[in-house]
Amino acid sequence: MEIHLVDDLYLRSDPRCLMISKKLQGKSEKGDDLFTNLKYYHTMPELLKGLLDMQINLSDAATLTELVEDYKKNVEEIKNIAEGLDLLL
Repeated sequence: MEIHLVDDLYLRSDPRCLMISKKLQGKSEKGDDLFTNLKYYHTMPELLKGLLDMQINLSDAATLTELVEDYKKNVEEIKNIAEGLDLLL
């Protein structure tokens, strides 16, 4: 499974876990997209919370007010992703 989340981040999975992966430039020798796995999760709610945490950690906010605004914007974005996946958080 490979689902675009935001920017260059993707939800990917294997039989045991879900991953937030970053898409890299270029292709493999087989012509497949290249990814690096950033974080591993067992459930979708955990993955979405992890995505929110990652986005907040990468915020360019210079004040607490800006950080709160970034947080609110990211929460709405995560809710939209969750609704699109029909998840209850």
